Amino acid sequence: MTAKETRELIEKGWIFGGHTYDSHRWTESGSWIACPLPGESLDEYRARVWADIQLMKLELGKLGIEVTEFAPPYGDSTPKLEALLREAGIRHFWIQ
Repeated sequence: MTAKETRELIEKGWIFGGHTYDSHRWTESGSWIACPLPGESLDEYRARVWADIQLMKLELGKLGIEVTEFAPPYGDSTPKLEALLREAGIRHFWIQ
């Protein structure tokens, strides 16, 4: 989908949310964004996920999208991830 197509849908009333910037990976312990990687400290996890959330918001912001909704990859979420997303201004989570 192009930026032009996205803007046209926004003009028609569509709502866009976030789905990560670059965290669509699956590991043996779950999705890459939902939990720390093996050997990763909690601080390292928070920094990695926070950077991804900020990049997601930056890129969507270029299209005029204020990210307040989020659908985690694979529908995989944890209290740690949800806390980080709330801290970043996400108000609604969509999990299938």
